[in-house]
Amino acid sequence: MLLTTKLSKSFHSPHPLVVGVVTSGLATAASHFAPVDHAAEVVGLVFLTATYWGCLRAHHTPAPHHYGLELGGLLQPGRIDTRRVVRETLQAFLIGTGLLLLILPFFWLGFRLWYDVQVPFQAARVWKEYGASPLGAMFNLFTAHLFVVALPEEAFFRGYLQTSLDDRAPRSLHVLGLRLTLGLLLSSALFSLGHLSTAPQLGRLAVFFPSLLFGVVRDKTGGIGASVFLHAECNVLAAVLGRGYGLY
Repeated sequence: MLLTTKLSKSFHSPHPLVVGVVTSGLATAASHFAPVDHAAEVVGLVFLTATYWGCLRAHHTPAPHHYGLELGGLLQPGRIDTRRVVRETLQAFLIGTGLLLLILPFFWLGFRLWYDVQVPFQAARVWKEYGASPLGAMFNLFTAHLFVVALPEEAFFRGYLQTSLDDRAPRSLHVLGLRLTLGLLLSSALFSLGHLSTAPQLGRLAVFFPSLLFGVVRDKTGGIGASVFLHAECNVLAAVLGRGYGLY
């Protein structure tokens, strides 16, 4: 009877790393087999579904706040405080954007070194790909990455997975005031391997490093909001650099 109870509990509460591997596998399959024009949306849906199953179901404990998924109260029972949503969204945007400006020179230099860029940047390539109007192009690109890519991935990898792994192995190492945990490292490793599996190019593994930053931001702010904005902005920056240097 005791063995049956343990097996039942194990079945209903699998190790978060197992959930991460299975979810990443499903996302990879979706990226390859879903219609090309909607592959990103399907992959995002996979991550959102896994996040809901892992920590947002009704009566699930701990509450969404524990996973950094309260989102200004949007996922909190009861009446939504609009002012709070706007205030915390703006705060998250400012933190994410401020961090992007701080890392911008290092991001650019790292990009050039990683891809061994030997040609000059040409903005005309960017506008030709994403639209004639620079502001319109950047807005369209940013909103697409924000809602379709960054939000689902941050909700799963930084919200559910990193937090759940840290709950299982709470030991941490503090470096320069930053908390480094096994959950941070494992979720970032799986994040980068997932990117490699969807597009088998070694350069895709480079996302391990911004993933560490996203995880640290989630840990320091207590939520995923700032990491969602930073993630989307980094994606836009990488897309602009890649197109401007003629890499993709």
